[in-house]
Amino acid sequence: MQIQIGNLTVQNATASVVDFAPLAKHIGPSLPFLLGDNAFSNMTVDIDFIHHRIALRNPSSQTKPLGAVEVPMTKADNEHLVPVSIEDAPPVMFELGLGNSGEILVYQSYYQAHKLLEGRRFSKRLAAGTGGFIPETVATLRSAEFAGVTFVNMPAAFIPTAQTRDPQTPADLTSLHAAAANGDAKAEFAYGKALYDKLESLS
Repeated sequence: MQIQIGNLTVQNATASVVDFAPLAKHIGPSLPFLLGDNAFSNMTVDIDFIHHRIALRNPSSQTKPLGAVEVPMTKADNEHLVPVSIEDAPPVMFELGLGNSGEILVYQSYYQAHKLLEGRRFSKRLAAGTGGFIPETVATLRSAEFAGVTFVNMPAAFIPTAQTRDPQTPADLTSLHAAAANGDAKAEFAYGKALYDKLESLS
């Protein structure tokens, strides 16, 4: 597939078909497509979050900007990993996920080992993703350090380990999820409540 972005043309990009209608329904704007890692893997991606701009550049012509901090990045299972320290603990590898518009995600193996939810105020919710609704616990971390910068009072979502083959749609809720995705309001409410009840049982 050929992709045109401004005056840049990306040749031979790989594409997959995903129904974003359920997700778009909950976030507002329509989602005709998402640009993924495949489109960016051979370019230098310069993102200006403050001014809502992105530039895609030829890596061979780029030099390290003055004052920039170089962070080691590894790749495992098609995910980019970078070192992050949570509340002064030794750095561990976290997924660098720019597609996540929410909080830092902390998975169960880490937050249980470091007892991050013990004695901490938290709440529970259902988060919408490309695969449906995901149960999450949300709380505030005292600090998180990345690239030499310490962020304080960081919102975080604590993600439980999947208890079924599909972490986003448990096997016993598959038919209910399908009905909800097709616009059945009662099924959507019932599906959300069932997922919330499952989250309650995991906590």
